[in-house]
Amino acid sequence: HAFKKNGLSEVLSVLKDLLPVLLQNLLLGSWNPQMLRLASREISLLTMLLLFYFSAQMILFSMARMPFPVVQKWLVPYAML
Repeated sequence: HAFKKNGLSEVLSVLKDLLPVLLQNLLLGSWNPQMLRLASREISLLTMLLLFYFSAQMILFSMARMPFPVVQKWLVPYAML
């Protein structure tokens, strides 16, 4: 529906806004399997808190009619773990 109404630029804008969440999902798959077995609850909590932060940030930026920043500083420490 977005493609028919606003064209390719709107679809690319939506995909750009989803990039931090997609990167986090990819990083979730890169955890060491041993670490996932030992600390699955902690990893799940950290991941869900970060996803909530991204969601709340997206809602606030859209309410303020401001562009959502694609570069998220919180992905760097998450990737380093």
